Amino acid sequence: MSATTVMNKPPESASQSTLSPPEVGVAAAEGRDPLLGVKALTGVYVGINRKCWGRKRIRGDDGRSNVYHVMSRTCGGEIFFDETEREALVLVMRKMARFCGIKILTYCIMGNHFHALVRVPHKGTWLEERFGRPGAAGLEEKLFEHMRLLYSKAHVAAVKEDFAKLRTMGGGMELLVQERVSAMLSRMCDVSAWMQEVKVRFSRWYNRRHARQGTLWMGKFKSVLVERKHYTGTKGNEREPDVARLMAGYIDLNPVRAKLVEGAEDWRWSGWSAALAGDKEAIAGLCDVLHCSAKEWAFWGKRVYGGMVSERRSDIERLAAKAREMEAGGRRTLLVKIPEFSRSLVIGAVEDGFVESASTDGRRRRSRVGVLQGVAVRMVASNAR
Repeated sequence: MSATTVMNKPPESASQSTLSPPEVGVAAAEGRDPLLGVKALTGVYVGINRKCWGRKRIRGDDGRSNVYHVMSRTCGGEIFFDETEREALVLVMRKMARFCGIKILTYCIMGNHFHALVRVPHKGTWLEERFGRPGAAGLEEKLFEHMRLLYSKAHVAAVKEDFAKLRTMGGGMELLVQERVSAMLSRMCDVSAWMQEVKVRFSRWYNRRHARQGTLWMGKFKSVLVERKHYTGTKGNEREPDVARLMAGYIDLNPVRAKLVEGAEDWRWSGWSAALAGDKEAIAGLCDVLHCSAKEWAFWGKRVYGGMVSERRSDIERLAAKAREMEAGGRRTLLVKIPEFSRSLVIGAVEDGFVESASTDGRRRRSRVGVLQGVAVRMVASNAR
């Protein structure tokens, strides 16, 4: 979504106003772009070859892409983003998604937190399509070219020079070069690596803008795996069941649920609003959710998704009262807050009751499953052995 997109400004509470620091006022007076810092490519820095350790999370089955609902909140929920900062966060999310091979299906940047629905492709398949098989000729050159999406010419040149020096030293230095190449590739198709980069890069820009120090985000991000029941291979996986569509609508209705705007289309910092404004990336993300092409989006996709997020702020109390009258587990509107969409571990087509699955540490994990909005929501109940 372009930072220059002009739409109606949504009403916000007084607590969301943010005073601009002196340097921001100077930049505005001089006509400089306040988003220059997030648009710039990363230059050379100390420790560019340092290995990063990511947090392990619940993964889908191997051999297919997976969809995640991710969210993160500022410290205590007390730091609110202004319009420029929301635009900046969208830019950082998209820039890092292109680099990491992740597709943003939709998103919503709120005052003190954000949501995103993302597709993470199968790493092995994506890497082979982009760079070729491991050890293939030209892999490094393709990797350097891909790095230009995020890094400056000077940075890429510095990495090339470092590799060349190591190779001239001999004595097993080629193995070290390959380890560094592997470390770079390990950042691809990883939801944890993507979110870590987004939060760190945005925090640095935000802190410079406000002349502040310290952490910006409240702990690690949350993620929910959107699970599919059936899949038939690498290409067949690219079709999600309706649960992904449901999650997308839930995310785009966040500002309406928070009573900030009357309709979802009025909130500028969301995938739905950006798609209505003609943003090609936003349209491609929602087309993925709806299983339609860009041409079909204009004919029927926009109308179908618009119907999903058509509920209004004025309907909240009426719909909430109706939901309370329904039986537990009954179908509830997306406009009524559904905390399980954020607290759960897995949402998908699974049996109601209890299920057991192996966690990443090898222990058996028992989960409670409840049916919500026509799909199952799996919550961790306890760990066994």
